[in-house]
Amino acid sequence: MAISGLMMMLMLLGGGGNDLLDFISPEAYWKAKGVEVTAGNLLAELKPAGAVDTSALIKQLGASEYKVREEASRRLTAMGPAALPELRKAVKSSDPEIAGRAGKIIHGLSGKVRARAVRRLMAIRTLGERKDRQAIPTLRKLLKSKTLFEAEYARAAIAAIEGKPFKRPGASARAMQSDLRLLPANCGVVGQVRMLPGKPIDIKQILKTLGPMLPEGKTEESLAKVNKMIISVADRVGNIRLDGVTFGVADNVGKDADGKDTGNAVLVVRGLYNPAAVREVLIEKRAKSEKVGRTEVLRIDIMAVILVSNDRLVFMTGASKEQLPVAQMVAALKSGKGKLAGDKAMAGLIKSVDTTNPVWAVMRVSESYRKAEILAPFKTVTLVGKRKANQMDFTLQARGTVAQKVAAAVEEFNKLIDEKRDRIDRGALSMPAMKPITEFIRSIKVVANGANATVTARLKGDMKTLLGMPMLIFSMAISETRVRREVREEPMLGGEAPAPR
Repeated sequence: MAISGLMMMLMLLGGGGNDLLDFISPEAYWKAKGVEVTAGNLLAELKPAGAVDTSALIKQLGASEYKVREEASRRLTAMGPAALPELRKAVKSSDPEIAGRAGKIIHGLSGKVRARAVRRLMAIRTLGERKDRQAIPTLRKLLKSKTLFEAEYARAAIAAIEGKPFKRPGASARAMQSDLRLLPANCGVVGQVRMLPGKPIDIKQILKTLGPMLPEGKTEESLAKVNKMIISVADRVGNIRLDGVTFGVADNVGKDADGKDTGNAVLVVRGLYNPAAVREVLIEKRAKSEKVGRTEVLRIDIMAVILVSNDRLVFMTGASKEQLPVAQMVAALKSGKGKLAGDKAMAGLIKSVDTTNPVWAVMRVSESYRKAEILAPFKTVTLVGKRKANQMDFTLQARGTVAQKVAAAVEEFNKLIDEKRDRIDRGALSMPAMKPITEFIRSIKVVANGANATVTARLKGDMKTLLGMPMLIFSMAISETRVRREVREEPMLGGEAPAPR
């Protein structure tokens, strides 16, 4: 999942984009393609491919002579994407030789097609950013395009040229609810993160901000490498959009009685992408294809991916491949309803939060989770992030039963946060990019109220990709208390383990 990892990293740094192409500088892109940025050259990129006569060559794909068949294949390949319409028809030919060769040519041209689609999108975007009014007639013709992203990019470009507002569409509340209904049984943590409408961002400015983290004088070099990497990825898979993520984590994450790792996690990713292109990359990464019923599942070690449609993807990972809820997810996709829907306790917990917020999560503290000392006193935890102007306000509520134990957990949590503040404050002196995180950590307040505890925090600025920061801090605290416990319980070299407390 290197592509999704790259995109998440860039979104974390950029705080504005949720398209892969948002992170490509038009200047760097056209320089890499050897194209001078003029209105004429950009409009030329949007001209429809001229019709080509391929009928004779397609017939020759089935010729009796091998040399004739090979030459026909070579010439059709050389025609590029213009030959695709007739080649797609040829795949259905009753002649197996013609059908087979046509299929191979199409496969060989797929990369060129995606790279060509990216060129068109970048041309549309660049025309909009340059505010070239002469481009409007051409852009209006693209408003009915069925090619992924093209009509929307044309609308955005026209709005930019005319000085009108444009809001990129995202995942609807209905779509996110349908994704939530797919989750499997026995989830201990359930939540959603919905991205705010994205826009192109300035990679160069990001790298300047991160300057102290880069080798001296390496900002321009780093910029060139980042642009090259993103362009390379985009040319292979096309544009990718991330609108939201619905996640469920099993309630048995940890170790079983035999000391073996247990648990799994499911992500239902909502966005827009080319499933065939992503499949191709996964297969290249040695993913194994298997059929569960009529559904293809791509497996890589302890991960599994289902490319549901061009706006939805299911990703699973776990302690072992046997623990992945693959069959459950396939059945849920078929019926539209997963087994979590039958969990009344979790359903009630979800109803206790406002799921229309950009970020929310709920946790039912299972026996496995209680092994983390900071969670032991609690029965449930909820987290909600509310957007207000240019900031996000987060509230985490943990409900327990014994006030004394809750107070001890809050004291432990405050100690951990104080340690994080000290570390981050020291780092912020040399890294201005740390300022939003520093302010976020400083804003965290934890109080105990009887058997309950409340954590509040505030994240300022257009940092939509940091919506998960409170959960990150919370998980860091859990992880650190677990490490501390394991250190206390680890036998000394040549000695015995300490007696139980």
